[in-house]
Amino acid sequence: AAVVVFAGVGGYAYASNAAYDSYASRVESAKEADSKLVKTLAGARTLVKATKESDVLDKAVLDSLNKSLKVGESRKGVPVSAHAVKWNLWSVSKANASVSNDMTEANDSINAIGKAMGEMEASKTAKQVKDAKDALDKTITDAENLYKDSEGKVQDDKTRESLKTAINNAKKTSSDKKADVKSLTASNDTLSKAVKSVNDSKNAKAQADAQKQAQEQAQVQAQSNGASSETYS
Repeated sequence: AAVVVFAGVGGYAYASNAAYDSYASRVESAKEADSKLVKTLAGARTLVKATKESDVLDKAVLDSLNKSLKVGESRKGVPVSAHAVKWNLWSVSKANASVSNDMTEANDSINAIGKAMGEMEASKTAKQVKDAKDALDKTITDAENLYKDSEGKVQDDKTRESLKTAINNAKKTSSDKKADVKSLTASNDTLSKAVKSVNDSKNAKAQADAQKQAQEQAQVQAQSNGASSETYS
């Protein structure tokens, strides 16, 4: 009987010792997860602080990230139990379960916050693309009106031909669903330059026409003055 009791005590001690070692290891893992959670929270807070509602296409992403932050904040820290006695299998098992649950929650928050941050960044990019497309579409409309109104009013008609080409290229870029901010902005810049060339050509012709008209009026005035002089004589 003594041998059986000793064997039972020895088995219990071994199991308790093994459980405590596992618990101590999980505490260290939980500390690492908590440290990662703290860094993730800091990065998310920085992103939220730097992002206005007008910066995103869908305002819901801001709410989603803020909710994830709130949950993550509540999960900071590691629940180290002072009652986890090395030779008490029950207390160690309970503490082990608590730390494991905390580590799972920390990792869940890290993933949720990371996902929410990704969605916010995607929404910011989508908003930038939309703004760039809207700007390009407005330039296209203005350019088309200029092309129609400038017929016969430019000094060099090649500028209107270049404008027409730029308009067609801009329309292709605007309708491209894969177009990014860089390509949309570049297309807008190219079209704006073509618009400027036509306006410059219009102004040059207007100035030339004004000078020609002034010269013609001066000639008419001179001839009129000459005729008046002859009549007086």
